[in-house]
Amino acid sequence: MVAYTCMPYSEDRLQVIRLASWTSARGFRLISHYTLFPEKFTDFHGALVNVTALPFMPFWGEVEGRSNDSGSIKYTGSDYHLLVTVARALNFTFQVIPTTSWAQVTQRVQERVAFMCPIYHILMSVRQEQYDFTFTYEYAYFSFSMARPGIGARWKSLYYPFSGQVWIMVLVLVLVSPFPLYLVQLGGGHQYLSSSDGMGVSVVMQDMTGMLLGQNLPSRLPVTTSSRILVAAWLVFALILGLAYRGNLTASLTIPKFPPRPETLEQLVDAVDRITIGGYGEEFRRFYSQSDSEVLKKLANLMDVGPSIMQGLTEATERK
Repeated sequence: MVAYTCMPYSEDRLQVIRLASWTSARGFRLISHYTLFPEKFTDFHGALVNVTALPFMPFWGEVEGRSNDSGSIKYTGSDYHLLVTVARALNFTFQVIPTTSWAQVTQRVQERVAFMCPIYHILMSVRQEQYDFTFTYEYAYFSFSMARPGIGARWKSLYYPFSGQVWIMVLVLVLVSPFPLYLVQLGGGHQYLSSSDGMGVSVVMQDMTGMLLGQNLPSRLPVTTSSRILVAAWLVFALILGLAYRGNLTASLTIPKFPPRPETLEQLVDAVDRITIGGYGEEFRRFYSQSDSEVLKKLANLMDVGPSIMQGLTEATERK
């Protein structure tokens, strides 16, 4: 019995080496200076290694124009410089195999036309079924970009100082408060001072609304003590409300108020109708569709695979 191994990158390029043998008479015996399981990729001996990559900044990019010496495309990006450093340490050079899509980038690696893809990929189970990963050297994240919501009309700033609940309470007070004053005056047999038309609910509501808005005190004022206590309490309420409103109004006009935006994945899938992702997104969609989470399954259904990052951002801005 003889044991062999393939050394794809050695001093004599690709070669098959006889490592050891076993016979019933001599037993196990090493034949070469290699161990039984030699390291194959500690030194490439100046070999040319094929890699696949597409522009994906800031990790991999192509500089506009061509280099003056060789006429080849110049590359840049963090993963490119990392590959250059590794190539110097392991003694190899590399060339980028032309590809047109991310599916083709990984396909060339699966077909062993390319040795690797140097651009970092998010580790997912559906990808591990197709190819291996190196050590994780960077935090892999998945984020979404949306168009910034526009600022509403300027006149809407008039009601921004208070929340909807506060405005409802103010409206209820304006509608309800005139009735106690009207009933107190009516029960005492009095009318407004200097009023020739008598005191109706509409007149009381008009006066109390005017005081709330900061207008001058009406000429017709109640003459009973209980009525004047009610009017004084209403004036104090109007003063406090007016100060709070003016202060909040100044702040709302100084700092623009944007509509609420989705902050969680649950809010995102409920707020949007479509999510664009590049050609590499088919694996993401398949990964999310296999999840037990209903939110991730809904996210997979919303994904539109194909548009580039810039196309997706443009559509998000124009169709917001």
